[in-house]
Amino acid sequence: MQQEEALILQAQKGDQQAFGELVLTYRKNVFGLAYRMSGNAADAEDLSQETFLKAFLALPDFVSQRNGSFKAWLLTITYRLSIDRARRQKYHDSYEEILPGQELQFSERYSESLPEIVARQETKSLVQKALLQLPEKYRMAVILKYLEDLGYEEISKIMNIPLGTVGTWIRRSLKRLKNDLLLKGAMPHEE
Repeated sequence: MQQEEALILQAQKGDQQAFGELVLTYRKNVFGLAYRMSGNAADAEDLSQETFLKAFLALPDFVSQRNGSFKAWLLTITYRLSIDRARRQKYHDSYEEILPGQELQFSERYSESLPEIVARQETKSLVQKALLQLPEKYRMAVILKYLEDLGYEEISKIMNIPLGTVGTWIRRSLKRLKNDLLLKGAMPHEE
């Protein structure tokens, strides 16, 4: 954490290499959130670049006591850009699947059988599509909680909503996801 603070201070003084290190540290988080919000790798790449450009330009104004953690600040920027882009483009069905060759490479490392690979990929696809069907605010809350592993307080700050609302949105999201996945046969029915 002290190393991150030192990098932030250096970057605020114009050290582009220090900012580059911060980008390397958080690029997966930013891209992951952008991808899960957009459902499209090309759009996620664009959103990631926009996020880091906006962060670089706003870096002189970043103060950890006011803005929270650097990661949360970046994810806030990503969230807002994702919402803005979704409003402009109004798309939800542009899901990009992982190429079969990539799955096979992954499977060779972990000794999965082809039926296991196919089943896992189909489940991932159904979950991603169900996630994209959620309202943006619910999707964002679930992504931040379960995929970015943030606490309710950080989610509350990022989304600028009351703490209790975070829990409500997450519960509603999980209920919708569960119902959608049950209908599509991606989850076993409870008896």
